[in-house]
This record gives sequence, structure tokens and C-alpha cells, in this order.
Amino acid sequence: MPGAFGARIEAELAGGRPLAEALALFPDEVPKEDVALLEAGEATGNLDRILDRLAERHDARRAARRRFLTEIWYPLILFHLAALFTPIPSSFGRDGRLFGPSWVGGVLAVLAPAYALAGAAFWLSRRARGRDLLRRIADVLPGFGNAARHRRRGEFADVLGAAYEAGVRMDRALSLAGAAVADRRIEIAATAVGRGSTLRDALLGTGFLPQPLLARIAVGEQAGEIAKALAGIAREEAEAADHVLRRTTTLVAKLVYLAVALWIAFYYVSTMLGIYAPLLR
Repeated sequence: MPGAFGARIEAELAGGRPLAEALALFPDEVPKEDVALLEAGEATGNLDRILDRLAERHDARRAARRRFLTEIWYPLILFHLAALFTPIPSSFGRDGRLFGPSWVGGVLAVLAPAYALAGAAFWLSRRARGRDLLRRIADVLPGFGNAARHRRRGEFADVLGAAYEAGVRMDRALSLAGAAVADRRIEIAATAVGRGSTLRDALLGTGFLPQPLLARIAVGEQAGEIAKALAGIAREEAEAADHVLRRTTTLVAKLVYLAVALWIAFYYVSTMLGIYAPLLR
């Protein structure tokens, strides 16, 4: 592992800590769901299999990020062009030249808040508490909140199914899955399962999963194929999250187009009215 982070992990491993426990010491660098899966792999001797699963999950996340950037980059270019060119007429009138102080002020008034917001989001995404805050913000945003809930349910089912399939007891697997999605309600379900409750009945009281998914879990339990049922739920929820995210991103891109068009139209119409107002009197 290169770099300072790798050196710290190597030091922890050399001191006798298991890999998952060592990585859990650095929540800013390693997501909770990754630590939960690694702990399941170490507990059952299936670490190689879990590492392959983690690699697939991270590949899927990178693909989702690429799709998002592909959808949004062109509207962002238009936004920057509008910020650069719309202040030109008024700044020329005030300063007597194209790119005077008024133009700089006009550009900064638009771009500075946008860059500050993007920088804050990037800074928060590098820290565990910041990621939790961004998740809570995403949960209340139309479209993005729905995608986040699908993604969280998919991660829960993925961790739970992987841990159980690797040989972890169901109550312990539930605890790992609950830690992975940072939902304390799952610990209540883990306690209920430890006392003999079925998985479906234990999750019913948490409100974490909707009824259709609970019904599929119940069928999987009755058929003795709970791991298969959870794998199907994880896959379908991840696909649903990607679908909702693509649809929301496309809508956001169109709204940015519309906002830029309205902004340019308003700016130039108001500028032209200011120029020709004396002639219209």
C-alpha cells in the first residue's frame, strides 16, 4: 500500500490487528460498508471472495460517477460561458473597456458561490462525518433522495447476503449490514433474530425495507435460499438506483440548460432596454 495511509495500515497489521479492524481505525479513508464486508470475510476465511466482491462494487460506483459527469459536463460548460460573457455589456458601459473591474466582479459574483459549494461538497466527501452529512442532504433532494434510498437498500442486502453466504450467523450478519448503512434500526432486528425471530419479521418493525422486498425475503427463507434472494435484491436495488440517478441527472442537465437560457435572455433584454430606454421616451 503506497503512501502515508498504506504505511499506517501496514503498521497496524504488523502489530497484530486483523485487516478489517485496522481499516476501521481510518473511517475517512475506508467506507463503513467495505469494513463490514472485510470483517465478514475474515471471520469466515473467505477474504479472497469478499475482496473480489468489493472490487466489483467499486467498479460499479466509478461507472456511475462517470455517467453522471458525462451527463452534466456540457451544461456546466454553458454555465461558465454565460458567467463569462453576460457581464460584458454592462462592464463595458461602466469601465469603458471589455474586461474591466466590473466584469471581474460580475464573473466572481456568479462563479465564486458555485465553486465554494462544489469545494465544500468535495471536502465533506473526503471525511466519514462529511459523507454522512451529504447522505442526509441527498435524502431530502427530489430524485437524488430516491436514488440514495435504493442504493442504501442495495448495499444493505449486499453486505447481509455476502456475510451470511460466507458463514456468518444471521444476527451477526445483520449487525454488519446495519453498520455498513449506518442505520441503528437494524441492530434491533439483529437482536430479534438472535432471539429466534425470522429475518422478515425482524426487519418488518424497522421500516427499513418496503413490503415487496420483505415478501421476497420471506419467500427466500421458506425456500432455504435467503442468500440468493438477498443477492437478487442487492442487484435490482443497485440497478434501480442507477436508473433513478440517470433520470434525475438528465432532468438536472435540462434544468441547467433552461436556467442558463433564461439568465442570458433576461440579462441581454434588460441591458438592451437600458440602452434604448432614452430613445423610447
